[in-house]
Amino acid sequence: MSIVLITAEHLYSFPQNFIGGPTFRYAETKLANIQFISELVRRLEGTGVSAYCFDPGLVSTNFNQNNGLLARMTMAVMKMFSRSPEKGAETLVWLADSDEMTGHNGFYYTDMQTTIPSVPAQNLDTTKRLWMVSEEQIGIQSLNIHTTILPLAEKVGLTSVDLPHFHGGNEV
Repeated sequence: MSIVLITAEHLYSFPQNFIGGPTFRYAETKLANIQFISELVRRLEGTGVSAYCFDPGLVSTNFNQNNGLLARMTMAVMKMFSRSPEKGAETLVWLADSDEMTGHNGFYYTDMQTTIPSVPAQNLDTTKRLWMVSEEQIGIQSLNIHTTILPLAEKVGLTSVDLPHFHGGNEV
């Protein structure tokens, strides 16, 4: 079985007028990750590939340390409330290694539990639009496993052994 895991986090659901600025843009990327998984699961149906999104929680890392004094100070305060990298990785490892995941394709997880995403994260029209815009931005229409994905994977050193087996011309 092949698995796609993408990181999101609870910050994705914060309203724009509450945060604003770069923090809002960061939250938008996490929302996009949840929506991406939703559309990816739909497009990979029947291929044997599972995809999940997970929230590692606030993890004590060196994230944001090169973005100026204010960012470093903010992160120093946040570290007091952060979990260890090992604790943050628990859900990732569990998803990658668990046999319990059968039938739960496309779900969003926090602390090894299914979490219901916000209403905007579940908007199928927005999810499909995100996929379409992504295709336009990278100059590829209808990502085809054999003509697009596999050649790109080989360019970065992945072999067919590392990749799931796809039948026919499955498009992603």
